[in-house]
Amino acid sequence: MSKYLLFSHGFGVKKDSKGLFSEISKAFSEYNSVLFDYNEITQDKTITKVASYKKQSTILNHQLQAITKRDPHADITLIGHSQGCIIIGLANHQAVSRAVLLAPPLSVSARKSKIRPDRVINNDGSVTINRKNGTKIILSLGFIVGLKNTNPIKIYKSLASKVPVSIVVARQDELLDNSEFTKLDSAEVIKIDGDHNFTGTSRKDLIEALSKILN
Repeated sequence: MSKYLLFSHGFGVKKDSKGLFSEISKAFSEYNSVLFDYNEITQDKTITKVASYKKQSTILNHQLQAITKRDPHADITLIGHSQGCIIIGLANHQAVSRAVLLAPPLSVSARKSKIRPDRVINNDGSVTINRKNGTKIILSLGFIVGLKNTNPIKIYKSLASKVPVSIVVARQDELLDNSEFTKLDSAEVIKIDGDHNFTGTSRKDLIEALSKILN
């Protein structure tokens, strides 16, 4: 039986999740790693268009179908980071053996924040985020509506009722509030030192945590 790691990246990044998924893939070379993009990026790479949660979950389902079509007995582990964890919870889990959620958000919002203050509401209801490097992220109206109707904790609990779920929490996460993870008693929760992207020395600790989960 072939083993697969199917990765679900987070908000506004490419399929490798700023190198996080590439490093995990390299560490677990015995698995077939599948990385893909949810976002539409313009040819000049200056604008990233973020689709609705519904469309993103459809894209993930297509990836699952592609694997099972060529390998009906595949052992598939879903690994999500940040917002990608929500998409995992919305996908079809019939062919999934387990799910691993890295720094999953417990709430979502389209409001301005100290972290992402440069947001502009467009006439069509979409939102443009102007990055410091001159590039832009455009959130579709469907994405905004999805945020308002999304309860991440409820989604994770539903996911854990279908497949084994392991959650890795970053203790020094600069983006997320970790205080409510006690509500997810149906999932295994592992806490390690690190920031939201598990950079620096925390990357090694993350790989060790994943090794225990996968083995």
